[in-house]
Amino acid sequence: MQTELLLQGNDHGEEDLRKLLQIEKATSRLSRLNQTLLLLTRIDNEQFGEPVAVPFEVIIQNKLDAFAPMIEAKGIQLSHSLQPTVWHAHPELADILINNLLSNAIHHNLPGGSLSVALSAGLLVVRNTGKPLAVDPAQLFVRFQKSDAASNSVGLGLAIVKEICELYGWQIQYETEGETHQVSITFIHKSHSS
Repeated sequence: MQTELLLQGNDHGEEDLRKLLQIEKATSRLSRLNQTLLLLTRIDNEQFGEPVAVPFEVIIQNKLDAFAPMIEAKGIQLSHSLQPTVWHAHPELADILINNLLSNAIHHNLPGGSLSVALSAGLLVVRNTGKPLAVDPAQLFVRFQKSDAASNSVGLGLAIVKEICELYGWQIQYETEGETHQVSITFIHKSHSS
């Protein structure tokens, strides 16, 4: 990318570097937005292959391991109970669903807060601490809706989660009380016709 080349040069003043960094940040954000919108379009158009058996406890454990440095850095107390649970989905979509739920629960968590993840045969519950919501929790599933207008998020993470749940006929619910936030997914079998 051209801005990266410009940033590597030595003949820039402090103001030029600041502007270049702003351009690089905006370009990166637009690229992420584009990729996310393409993903939503692919989900809407059911462009993923046939669902296969996916071990959700493995995906969740792998994601918790990957997020461990962030969890530790924020001083979040983690607890989890993961029963072996297989549901049919496209593996990439299952991975995105878990990634978005956990990254959201970590990113919006309070320093020294808590995060619990419980997976049983028909239910996934992600509960975390966080600032009280200023919007109706159902609004967070709407594209581009954010709980905090100042956030760097584009407001599509939970919208993607909802789209994946709708694709497979799973029920999703967001509940909050004070500083406690909970997202529950009830896994329901859905007949797929091609």
